[in-house]
Amino acid sequence: MGGFLTQHESLDESAERILHKLTGLENIYLEQLQAFGEVDRDPVERTISVAYYALIDILSHSEEIAEDYSASWFSIHELPELIFDHRQMVDAALKRLRHKASTHPVGFELLPEKFTLPELQKLYEAIYDTQIDKRNFRRR
Repeated sequence: MGGFLTQHESLDESAERILHKLTGLENIYLEQLQAFGEVDRDPVERTISVAYYALIDILSHSEEIAEDYSASWFSIHELPELIFDHRQMVDAALKRLRHKASTHPVGFELLPEKFTLPELQKLYEAIYDTQIDKRNFRRR
């Protein structure tokens, strides 16, 4: 998904506007990832993209996004073919999320206000794509 920066908005404002336009979502954790600007990344014209990633609780928003915006969710292991360098963007976002999850409590953006330790463990297993021993997880 993407869009273009308008004349009188910041990068963050643009990212929020585009996310809302394409999904209807507001007040979502959104973080600038990095700029992608290889000379030949778009065969039509010179394009620089500033990628963002968002943390969206799909259990809370899945149906409304699918029905109202024709958006779909994909497993990280079953992504469709992506254009240009967009797979590189996904890989960079996943790497950033994994690093961020090890140093900041970003996972709480995806959990209800009250949650159980097994729910938290399941979330971190999904982020790191690995099983975590229950005893080791509780020590962290």
